[in-house]
Amino acid sequence: MPDYLRKAFVQAVPKRMSKRTGVLLRGHLRLLVYSSRSTDSLLDVEEAFAELRSHWAAEGGNTGDLLKLVRMVSYRAQTLHTPVASEPAEEASPAALAQFWASSGHDIDELSTFMADVDQEAADWLPG
Repeated sequence: MPDYLRKAFVQAVPKRMSKRTGVLLRGHLRLLVYSSRSTDSLLDVEEAFAELRSHWAAEGGNTGDLLKLVRMVSYRAQTLHTPVASEPAEEASPAALAQFWASSGHDIDELSTFMADVDQEAADWLPG
């Protein structure tokens, strides 16, 4: 996990996260990466997120911070991996991410830094 995602996780995680919530989070993030390559699991992603969000909130976590973390992982997956599906997920586009970020009251400078980090990570993958 890159440092910028580790930092976002540490900022978002509930103070007392149960093992079950950790398993749900890990599973949901894996589904996001998989769904960036296929449209097969879109319903599974929605169901997994609903359960995760419920556990997260019950343990005192901010669901807005959880959604931010999920959007970051989704954007990274779409940027770094060529999807098998013909179109990337709408919520993972740069414009959609910026819209979400601004409407949720998150720091726009943080978004710029995050997107630059992902772009740099993508560039590091290029042969050369």
